[in-house]
Amino acid sequence: MRGLTLDRYVLSELGLPFSLAIGGLLFVLMTREMTRVTELLVMHGVSALVVLKLVVYILPSFMILTLPIATLIASTCAFSRFASDHELVAMQASGIGFRRLLIPVGIFSIGIYAVAFALSFWAQPWSGASLKTLALSMIQEQLTLPLAAGVFNDPVDGLMIYIPQADTASQGIFIADSRNVGSPRVLVAQDWTLVSDMESGHIGLRLTDG
Repeated sequence: MRGLTLDRYVLSELGLPFSLAIGGLLFVLMTREMTRVTELLVMHGVSALVVLKLVVYILPSFMILTLPIATLIASTCAFSRFASDHELVAMQASGIGFRRLLIPVGIFSIGIYAVAFALSFWAQPWSGASLKTLALSMIQEQLTLPLAAGVFNDPVDGLMIYIPQADTASQGIFIADSRNVGSPRVLVAQDWTLVSDMESGHIGLRLTDG
């Protein structure tokens, strides 16, 4: 019973500095990313739900870095407080050795290691794939080609595009593709839409009725 009380006491002393360290480290690491996320929210009109997903997807990578550092900080802070309040002297006087105090610290460290292991092998791959899918989805929804209506545009070397009206996919499109010098092509279509391939990350035009 005495040992369990001691373990709970040491674990409680580890909990507060660990939480503060996690919060501080995540704040420092997330500051740069939050600047970009805020720009997406304010400048590009991305919805709050998409921003929340972005934050969730990038958290596992940061947590893997912060967990071991926060554990070290928490252990240092806890035993420094024990020493400054002379609790270590009192514990040794009551027959509790320093090695006995390492047991709850070891349990705490093993628990954090298990969490970091799960984040590294399961959460991080999932978040990376989800982040790529979300980014491509955002590109597909937000991207527009810089095409001026009524004139010939050359957004890419060797590619000439003409559209009668800007941002109107049902008014026709004319494309002269001379990127392959040996086999130039001319494409004319009534309908066109901007599409993206989630797997390859490529973006292009889908032409119909041409």
